Amino acid sequence: AGDAFVGAFSVAFVDTNDPIAASLIAVRAGAAAVRKVGAQPSMPRWVDIDNL
Repeated sequence: AGDAFVGAFSVAFVDTNDPIAASLIAVRAGAAAVRKVGAQPSMPRWVDIDNL
């Protein structure tokens, strides 16, 4: 979940330049990551993040 959080935060912050918006996206990415078993299969896609 931490990798998903940091990755999503980094991409979202570069895209929006807004740390609050990037944090909200990153939290959803971390939540999506813990819904599946395994390191790589659990890495969320943007559609997974948008659906939360």
